[in-house]
Amino acid sequence: ILIGRVNGGRPAPWLDDYAGIETYDLGAGPSIELLLNYDPDLIVTASYDEPSYPLLEEIAPLYVADNGIPWRDELRRMAQLVGRTTEADALIADHEEAIAEAGEALTDWQGASLLVAAVSPAGELTAFTDTSPISDLLVEMGLAPLVASENGSATQSYSFELVSELEGDGFLFVDASGLAGLDFEAVNREFLDGPIVQTIPAAQGGIFRITPESSAALRLVNGANLPYLLDELVAVLAAPADS
Repeated sequence: ILIGRVNGGRPAPWLDDYAGIETYDLGAGPSIELLLNYDPDLIVTASYDEPSYPLLEEIAPLYVADNGIPWRDELRRMAQLVGRTTEADALIADHEEAIAEAGEALTDWQGASLLVAAVSPAGELTAFTDTSPISDLLVEMGLAPLVASENGSATQSYSFELVSELEGDGFLFVDASGLAGLDFEAVNREFLDGPIVQTIPAAQGGIFRITPESSAALRLVNGANLPYLLDELVAVLAAPADS
């Protein structure tokens, strides 16, 4: 088994649990030469690197993971590919128990609504909607669905002139993302220290900031990163909000 690390060059600590499994830096994309030398029986890739598909299919059978489907469905699909359906069912049961425990740990948030959003380097706020995997997870934990999607997309952008529309009982602030090499923290701090954030109604309930690592997990909730993300959500939402 060989795992390519991505997340825009940021760490993916949930992969650290796979002791003894070889990893490599995906960088700009999969290394065809590396995979040829590895001689895999199966290649699993994400759905954002379509130009590489024909080359990968020449090396081994290719499965393109669907980033938009629920984590249970994706895990079951993967399990069928590698003959591990029993193990997948047990893992799903463990995750469901962890989700229930996370909800029980956040009694003050039951039924509450969150704005979950990141500031964009382009000068907008990107909010996660009720069609996103993170909205589904929060609902399972007992919270309300996220902001309604206008076109079915998992995220939608708001210009700073429109952020006054974003209601909620709190603002879960997600780390900025974008082009590699960008100073994400500078983008975050400029927004959090500036006047715009004070015009967001959800921010009046408190700003709850998660780490870059958990932000990466939140953007792509799956069977591997879900326990890590749950721990972070409970720790952040149970703590006092940032001022």
